[in-house]
Amino acid sequence: MTVKNKLEIILITYNRCKNLQQTLDEILSERCPIHDLSITVLDNNSTDATAQIIMDQMANHKNVKYRKNPYNLGIGGNIARAMEIATAEYLWIMCDDDIYFWDNWHLLENAIEEDHEVICISNHLLVGNEKVDIPHVIDQFTFVPSIIIKTSLLTDVSMRNTYDAIVTLFPHLVPIITHVNNNNDIFVIPEPIVLPGGKAPDNSFIRGVADNARDLFHKTRSMSFLVGYASIISNLKSIKLKHECFRVAVRKTHFTHPGWIVFYCGVFLHMNGIMNKPLIAELITAAPWTHRKLLQIVQFLNNTWLYDLLVKTPIRSWLQHLYDILCRKH
Repeated sequence: MTVKNKLEIILITYNRCKNLQQTLDEILSERCPIHDLSITVLDNNSTDATAQIIMDQMANHKNVKYRKNPYNLGIGGNIARAMEIATAEYLWIMCDDDIYFWDNWHLLENAIEEDHEVICISNHLLVGNEKVDIPHVIDQFTFVPSIIIKTSLLTDVSMRNTYDAIVTLFPHLVPIITHVNNNNDIFVIPEPIVLPGGKAPDNSFIRGVADNARDLFHKTRSMSFLVGYASIISNLKSIKLKHECFRVAVRKTHFTHPGWIVFYCGVFLHMNGIMNKPLIAELITAAPWTHRKLLQIVQFLNNTWLYDLLVKTPIRSWLQHLYDILCRKH
């Protein structure tokens, strides 16, 4: 059985028809090694010319399929939906605005033929690290198209967890966490096949509903990269591995001294003042000793009458303002 019969591509998109047009023109070119693979464009209920662009491509490429969600599910919801509808042995979730290096495609073919269950095909967050270990690879996997997985990892339990994890922004990491928890390795190809091509003009997780964002639940409105990532990797069973993932996240975002404070404040604010005590305890334990004492003092104060003071007075607004400044600065 060839890679063509094993690998399915689901391309997620929403209201970026120009980017989508360029990506489809590239991947459906006769020169591209994936032009004849099964390609499904999963449209998150776009309101631009996305549908017409896909229909035009389908007229010339019988391997292209189109599925349009009846509602904008958010980027996390669309990722989960892509995982749900996958049917081939391997799944690659692509986005509509990235850069590809097809000369390295044979490296993925070899990895699939060797029957690896999880394959990393990007490296922009790995370059410069002394070693490619699990914490750094999980960090790399925050970039959705860097993952190729066997769909056998998508079970009743993992898909249930995937939908629960939509709010974290990283539902695609659920099968990865389960895979690592079962003491399995991740195969990293030596050269990249995909790298990020651009950035969304707005917060990707509220694209399409920004005008009505006030109606979103607080848990969604207050979500951030750091809080979502901390939440999803808190499901790692290995405490040592979990803590190292926290450290990698702080270092990667160029937070140095403020890093653990930002982590702490972000989780606090995300819970609307109701402490997520298990996650906070993990963050404090993982922090360098110079920060650990300060966070422990703050946690102690949050268990006293000062907790209500923080939540119910302008101090909370000041904390939010400080958090926003640190995130923008770094």
